[in-house]
Amino acid sequence: MLLLSCCYRSMSTPNEILISRGRPVTLQQAQETGLSPVIERMMNLTEHLRRLQVDQHEFVCLKVIILLTSDVSGLKEPDKVRTCQKQMLEVLQAYIRSHYPHLPSKFGELLLRIPELERVCQVGKEPLVGKQRGGDVPSFHLLLELLRGDY
Repeated sequence: MLLLSCCYRSMSTPNEILISRGRPVTLQQAQETGLSPVIERMMNLTEHLRRLQVDQHEFVCLKVIILLTSDVSGLKEPDKVRTCQKQMLEVLQAYIRSHYPHLPSKFGELLLRIPELERVCQVGKEPLVGKQRGGDVPSFHLLLELLRGDY
């Protein structure tokens, strides 16, 4: 959800990702810190959101859908989580259908961004884990800034 928030927040700033308000990161800066693979993928995801003209209602629905992932181990009531996620998907679909009837593929295209976001998260974890083991901490500070950012 943090990466989705960064990408949504960065829709108005092409060629940079706003890690937190007032903290933009360009691809060149990311290359200097070894984070270019994740920032490049975040920029790609941001471009998709921009092209789809994702509004605040759709953004919030996507966050809830991601939050309601039922395949997490240790859930006490996964069926209830699945039901809530299904309901949120129906809400998002109805919203898009009523507000963007001229964009019939928008709902499907938004849902296709979720696996893309998961891949970005996996790519983002790799340098954090590797640098934590090696004692290098700039990526860790970037993660802390993400956690403190305004959403």
